[in-house]
Amino acid sequence: MVQVTNITPTANDTKAPVASNIVITFSEDIDSGTATSDNIKVRGSQTGIIAGTFNISGTQVTFDPTTDFKVGEQITVEVTSGIQSSSGADTTAKIQQFTVEATSGTGNFSETTQSLGSSDSLG
Repeated sequence: MVQVTNITPTANDTKAPVASNIVITFSEDIDSGTATSDNIKVRGSQTGIIAGTFNISGTQVTFDPTTDFKVGEQITVEVTSGIQSSSGADTTAKIQQFTVEATSGTGNFSETTQSLGSSDSLG
């Protein structure tokens, strides 16, 4: 069986850049015909299935999303057993998640004359 030895961004990462590519490393060279969206599924918690292109080089498959990930979005990478090595061996399935970095933001607070629990808050 072929094993997934590494996926970047790493599992449970909470600071993956929005423009990240996903790089999956396997224990053997991969058959490029099996590295497809049917066998490697990338889903966002806000966007659903994420489209992109796959580039295969030996033991590594790089997924380049068509658009950047959404800030704060949780991304799930699912590698199915449909991925095969160049010698025809199946891959052990793996699922991993990471979160896209939420960059700094701004907020505006305004002062009101209303007090918590005052009669003005009862509508």
